[in-house]
Amino acid sequence: MKKEMIKILINGKFYYEVDKPEDVLLSFFQRDIDIYSLMSIDAIKQRITSTIELINELESILTMKTKKFIKTIEDTINRIDKKDVLIGFIINFILTKEGLGLLHGFGCATVEKASKGKQKVKTMIRINPEKQPIKVIKQ
Repeated sequence: MKKEMIKILINGKFYYEVDKPEDVLLSFFQRDIDIYSLMSIDAIKQRITSTIELINELESILTMKTKKFIKTIEDTINRIDKKDVLIGFIINFILTKEGLGLLHGFGCATVEKASKGKQKVKTMIRINPEKQPIKVIKQ
């Protein structure tokens, strides 16, 4: 059985064809990434909110998992108050959905020896060294 594809038309022009509703958000991010640097943070948020409203109109094909995912993205974007952080979030979202996201589980920590030769994490620095150079972290 062939899966139904979602066609994205903007002003009558065909842009993308996706198979999952959450990929509609990805396709809009990919389409608009070049102009985000020219827009204000409020304009970017308004554009994303409009896209989320469009996705929510597809309610008949949204699963509960997809609804939670979209709601989480919306909440995250609403909490961001700096333009460069918002654009970084969007770029990381695009890379992650394409399978090119940051590696999870990497970080910096101070450890001490515990019983039986095991190491115990003493303090954790909540910075991903893939994003932030170690040289900057040590300063």
